[in-house]
Amino acid sequence: TRGTGDQARAVATFADGTEVVGDVLIGADGHRSAVRRHLLGDHPAAHTGWATWHGVTALPVPLTSGHEVNAFGGPAGWVALHPVGEGLLFWAFETPWTDGELVPPGALGDEPEPGRTQSAAANLRARFAGFPHPVPELLEVIEDQDVGLFPHVMHRAPRRWGEGRVVLVGDAAHVVPPRVAQGVNQALEDAWVLSGLLRESGDPAALLKRYATVRKPKIRALWMVAKMADNDFGGKVLRTVAKVGRQASPRAQKRNFRYFSNYLSQKSKNMRELARDTA
Repeated sequence: TRGTGDQARAVATFADGTEVVGDVLIGADGHRSAVRRHLLGDHPAAHTGWATWHGVTALPVPLTSGHEVNAFGGPAGWVALHPVGEGLLFWAFETPWTDGELVPPGALGDEPEPGRTQSAAANLRARFAGFPHPVPELLEVIEDQDVGLFPHVMHRAPRRWGEGRVVLVGDAAHVVPPRVAQGVNQALEDAWVLSGLLRESGDPAALLKRYATVRKPKIRALWMVAKMADNDFGGKVLRTVAKVGRQASPRAQKRNFRYFSNYLSQKSKNMRELARDTA
């Protein structure tokens, strides 16, 4: 931020020396955020020890023509299958991962032979053999070039999301692993809260601070769940709580999204107020 009071402006300086000046600077540049490093120092998101091996494949099964998401879990790892239209299926296999590995681990208990060329597709077939339909059909058609790698990373949402007229949003502020399926959702939540506040009159720096204050409780709740979900013991605890508390139904899960959502919380509040006013 350059200047003070009404004359304050956010300034972005690029590697070639050029500058862009604006009312605010919003760091929406991902978990490797340059804006975050400028604000908080070089503290990169840490690998969690898991990775997703993913891709999109044409698969002639009923799932690809519907609107349901299938997910399966077991000692080998996790599988998520999302229809994306036109007969295509997005698939994701989650396995333990060590930094530097370029192919997924093979069958449980198998140790790779030194010097042996590893096949990503063959290792997935070996590791997830025995998983229910339509996983076997999918594994039959996946080839090595179809398999992408996404290591899971996470960093604790910072106590300070900005400074002056500079603020962080999305993964730059609070990256979480894909297992909680909240990365895009939370970026949209940030955008919804922030855009609403910036439409108000007042000091932009104060509005950015309010944005962070509003969003922090939701992100803290999500971070605790994400931390538990990304390890075996914590995952078992969450599944047990969901089962005992009857929280596994789609309706219950939708209701529980309010714990992570300012939008749904506000919508629920508005509906309660409307019901009270019309009673």
